[in-house]
Amino acid sequence: VYFEDGATPTFDGPYDVNRLFGLPNLPYLYTVEQNGEYLCYNALPPLTPGASVSVPVGIQDGMAGNLSLLFEGVSTTDASVALEDLKTGVFYPVTEGYVHNFTTQAGDSPKRFVLHFQTNGTSGITNISANTVSLFPNPTTGRVTMLFQQNHGFNQMVVSDLEGKVVFVDQISQDENNKSFDAGTLPAGVYTIKLTGATGSTGATNGQNSKV
Repeated sequence: VYFEDGATPTFDGPYDVNRLFGLPNLPYLYTVEQNGEYLCYNALPPLTPGASVSVPVGIQDGMAGNLSLLFEGVSTTDASVALEDLKTGVFYPVTEGYVHNFTTQAGDSPKRFVLHFQTNGTSGITNISANTVSLFPNPTTGRVTMLFQQNHGFNQMVVSDLEGKVVFVDQISQDENNKSFDAGTLPAGVYTIKLTGATGSTGATNGQNSKV
C-alpha cells in the first residue's frame, strides 16, 4: 500500500497491480480496493491533514499454520498506522520493521486484517507527540482502541463525557501496547480520553459515528 499523486481509491492502471493466484498450497497476501479488486500493489490518493483511510487485507493460506507479516518502508512521520486482526479483534501499532505473527486454520475467512492509516491530529491528541498515542477507529459506534508506542509511560486511562462525568477507568501496564473499551455501551456523544503517567497527560476525543 502506498500513497501517490494521481491515484484513486479504485483500480488505476499506472499504479495498481492485480494479485494473481497460483499454486493452491501457498499463502497469498493481497489488499482489496474500493470495487473489490484484489491487489498486490495498491496506490491511494495522498492523505490530507485530519484524514483517515482503512484498507482490507486478505490472506489466502492453502496450508494452515503459523505465518508472519513483515512491514517495510513504513513512515509514521505524518500518520499513524495500525493493523486490525478481525479474527481476534485486536489492533496492533505498525512501525518500520514490525513483524506480526499469527496462525491460520482450515476454514478461516480470507478477510483477516484491516490496515488503518490516520493522519496526525485526527483524534485531537494534545500535550504529547502525536506519534506516541493513536486512537482507532475514530469515530466509532463500537469498541475503540488506544495504541501506545514502546516506553509509553502511561499508567491510567480515564474516559469522560463532555460534562466531565467519568464513564470508564482502566489501568495501563508498561508492557501493554494497547488498551480498549466498548464505546457502543455509552449514549451517543463525544467523549474525552485522558491518559496519565510518567509521560504526563494527554487528551483525545472520540465521537460515536452514526450515533452522534
